[in-house]
Amino acid sequence: MDATTSTTAQQTTQTTEQTQLRLCKDCKHLLGKRDNTWNSDGWRCGAPQNIIKKVINLVNGEEENVYVEKYCLNQRNVDASARCGKTGEWFSPYEKPAFYSEPQLDPLEKILAAAQEKKSFNPRMKKISADDL
Repeated sequence: MDATTSTTAQQTTQTTEQTQLRLCKDCKHLLGKRDNTWNSDGWRCGAPQNIIKKVINLVNGEEENVYVEKYCLNQRNVDASARCGKTGEWFSPYEKPAFYSEPQLDPLEKILAAAQEKKSFNPRMKKISADDL
């Protein structure tokens, strides 16, 4: 009976650890394509704690960040208090922008919907062609 209780406790611990995993692909600080998991070695960590300073690129004049550790892989493989580490200390959950969840209307449908809201649209009206002008 003790063996079954301990295995149940281990399974519970494993499931809670899996639900609490802080993966870089789910972090809002990820700089890279989330869908390209096969290319995750090239993902960069854009966490504010990872930025040392901002410098101006003398060629194009844009402001660029200088990072403590450029890649997420290097950041997560180190157990140091000043790094994200294996526990994902800098993790913040990523939320998809709202425009991904809203249905996109066809431009013509948008115009018709706007005209119907104004009640100036009458489908029985004669259509004017270039010859009428």
